[in-house]
Amino acid sequence: DHHFAHPKLKDIREKGFNEKSIDGALKVYSGCKAIVNKYKLDGITVRCFDLLKIYKNTGCLG
Repeated sequence: DHHFAHPKLKDIREKGFNEKSIDGALKVYSGCKAIVNKYKLDGITVRCFDLLKIYKNTGCLG
C-alpha cells in the first residue's frame, strides 16, 4: 500500500494526470523505493518502456 502527502503530488493532479496513471506511477515508485532500501542501493536504472508493456505504466512519473 502507498500513501504519499508530497507537495508535488498536488501539482501533478492539477496538471491533469488521471488518478489511474498517478496510482500506477506511485506503485512503480514504491516498488523501486523498496528495492533501493532492501539492497541499500545508491540508485537504480529502470527500463521504463518494458514496464509499460507489463504494468501499463512507466517509471517516468514515479
